[in-house]
Amino acid sequence: MNVAESTVRNKEPLEGDPRENPFAFHWENASDDGLGMSDELSALRVDEAQSFHRLKSEETFSDWIGRGQGGEPLVIRALRQPLYDLPICRADFREEATLMRLARGADVPGVYGFGHWRGSLAFSREWVAGESLEDVLLRRRRGEVEALHPRLAARWIADLGATVDRLHRLRVSGYDVRGIVLRGIRPSALHLGANGRLWLCDLREATRMREGVAPPAAEPPEDLRYVCPSQVLGLGLGAAADLYSLGVILWELISDEPMVRGVTALDAYDEIVGRRAYRVTPALQRSGLRQMVEEALGYHGEVSLLGWCERLREV
Repeated sequence: MNVAESTVRNKEPLEGDPRENPFAFHWENASDDGLGMSDELSALRVDEAQSFHRLKSEETFSDWIGRGQGGEPLVIRALRQPLYDLPICRADFREEATLMRLARGADVPGVYGFGHWRGSLAFSREWVAGESLEDVLLRRRRGEVEALHPRLAARWIADLGATVDRLHRLRVSGYDVRGIVLRGIRPSALHLGANGRLWLCDLREATRMREGVAPPAAEPPEDLRYVCPSQVLGLGLGAAADLYSLGVILWELISDEPMVRGVTALDAYDEIVGRRAYRVTPALQRSGLRQMVEEALGYHGEVSLLGWCERLREV
């Protein structure tokens, strides 16, 4: 990991409304941020004297781990500097932080603050000890860990599904939120915590629902393997889209291989739209979860997400 000195630069914060912010944000005036709207940013609340270790870098952001002013570990997600000059990228990044803040719960890390950091925008959130589910799957496929018991996989996904259902039902009038749909849950967005539960740590693809339906994304998702056919086709989405993602992840936890095998985005598109990705593996057949996976993937008509999670716990 790379180690770098923190160079946080924040304006003097103003007190915020603790009723709206369970993490007691401190707000700073950011009307000059160039978004063309009346905006506020909160101070990141990081310890400027501490070093920060880079966790990962992707096309649009970098994640760092550091310490808060109280000594607590936290993660800072920073918008990549070349994107800071693009208003739409700043707005999308702010939306991600806002939805993370509003989604906070038992299995969603809380956001501490949002502000300027190293010449760009960033938000800080709770650190979750453990490893990403993507790493767990990769280590299993390399034979480095034992096969996961189907009942444990079912419990993980049932608990995660209850969290997703909570987000679908979330109503925050002051923020015009009438439900949040995740638009493709990826193993890289999930973290297996020390408490043995899956944490939802990434809402980059999430969006607000309107009357139970979310608009299609302006651009295709970066990873097609976990999105439903209607999303691949650019149609509006509802709760069924997230249930589909849960079904794919459950299938992969049981089968120890990727469900979508296409190497290129075009290959993945053909598999998903043509309904050729799903197959019955020996491990799935032995698990007794085939019916549940097929329900999640939409092979048995419309299914209630919460009802599906409850039945999954009973299998």
